[in-house]
Parts: sequence; structure tokens; C-alpha cells
Amino acid sequence: MKNIVRQKFKSIRKNISDREFKSEMIKEMLIQSDIWQQANKIALYLSFGSEVGTGKIVQQGFLEKKIIAAPITDNESFAMEFYQILPQSATLKAKLGMQEPLAQNGMLLKAEDIDLIILPGVAFDEEGHRLGMGKGCYDRYLPRLKKETRKVALAFEEQIADEVLPFDEFDVLMDYIITDKRIINCCQAAIKN
Repeated sequence: MKNIVRQKFKSIRKNISDREFKSEMIKEMLIQSDIWQQANKIALYLSFGSEVGTGKIVQQGFLEKKIIAAPITDNESFAMEFYQILPQSATLKAKLGMQEPLAQNGMLLKAEDIDLIILPGVAFDEEGHRLGMGKGCYDRYLPRLKKETRKVALAFEEQIADEVLPFDEFDVLMDYIITDKRIINCCQAAIKN
């Protein structure tokens, strides 16, 4: 069931027009929020393909002197760790297709030190369920975070499902989803339902 929904929303995301403009709107909504303002150590993905762009978010983090870290994923186990990146940090294209920092150039940001983690995804629902690419990288990582770490997904409005997505009991819910139209407080949505 997850694979059928994943393929549907991958196609939707790929066909979204004005991705750059919508990514800018999402960035503005994020950086003006208390979620961003209250965070100092931020883990986030380096966007590729049809994902919401994060390049300008990274630049904003540098301007504000925040600690920004990006993931390095093991190609076999799909386990991930986040390493600090700096304005001059080099990245390389990983086997899975995304850009990754060079581990030897950055400091490991421990899971328990992260204030805010910003995630990609293929589809989301308003209760905070997230459907990723199917490798389980974030599913393995998220349980390691401290309880107070805010989990925020970035998505185009078209990626928000009308119904609850299929999920497993080990899936970790998002706290917020920021789209080009709104900030969804998933904790409040879950309470309503």
C-alpha cells in the first residue's frame, strides 16, 4: 500500500510547477517562525530532484550563525549521521543521488544535541505521518533524537494527502509541516481527530 501511495505522490511532486518560487515561500515561512528562531543546532537535508529546495535555508542559517548539519547515509545499512557544514564546505554526490558533506571536513552533530530537524518526504498528512523514499533512513534516525527536538517537514501543498497515509507503529510523527501555503501543527491536528 505504501509503495502505491509513494509512486502517486512522487509523480505529483515531480510535476509541480514553480518549485523554486514555492520553495522560497516555504523558506520564508520557516525562517520567520518561532520554530526556526528558537533553534540553534539544525539538522537538515540537502535537497535534490523535485524536493523542496533547502539551499537558501542553509545560507540563512549561516547568516544567523546557526550550526547547520547535513546527513551522510551509509549505502548498505541506510543509517545516517549529521555533520556540520560551513559556507566553504565541499559536498559530494552520494550513491543514493543526494549531495552529502565530507565527514572529515565537519564535526559530527550528535542526535541528542539537535534542536530542530528538517526533513524531506514524498507525502504527508495533517496528523504528521510522513512517507519517505522507502529506505527508512529517517525512520532509523528519528528515535535517537531527544524528546524536545522539533521535527519539521518541508512540502509543497500538493504533497499533503486528504486522508491519513498508511503507516507502521514505528513511524515517527512530524511536529510541523511547512508548505507554500501554511504551517500545519500536527500535534493540534492529532488532538482534533
